[in-house]
Amino acid sequence: MNGHAAVMVYAPNQAGEQFMQTLSEGGHSFAVVACCPAEQRHLGARGLTNIVRINFKEQSLIYSSENEFSRVYIFEEELGRCCKVLDIIRKWTNGIIYVITTKHYPQMIYRMLGANYVIRTTKDDVSFLIENEVF
Repeated sequence: MNGHAAVMVYAPNQAGEQFMQTLSEGGHSFAVVACCPAEQRHLGARGLTNIVRINFKEQSLIYSSENEFSRVYIFEEELGRCCKVLDIIRKWTNGIIYVITTKHYPQMIYRMLGANYVIRTTKDDVSFLIENEVF
């Protein structure tokens, strides 16, 4: 993984894919999360090389960098999977974690698992999340 990737993205849906595209087009360095070998292959086929694997059994992240992730963007597609991903990532970073969702789940679910911000949106374009960020 590139040693400069201080941003991590879990993007199992269209909004997440568009967010990664915006980051790429802006020349920003970031790592992506894969929860299984199929996701890792999919991300690799898109040309993404900074891939962090989640090991659900060991409750750990598998990556080759010693960098701390300062910001994590988790795009929710399914409540259970999102909660598992959030729980594991929170154990491995002190960075700011954003959960982006289109659902109307109580925000406290994600806040209790360690999300700093829960953003509810109805649009796939969430580029506003990086407009004021310094990468």
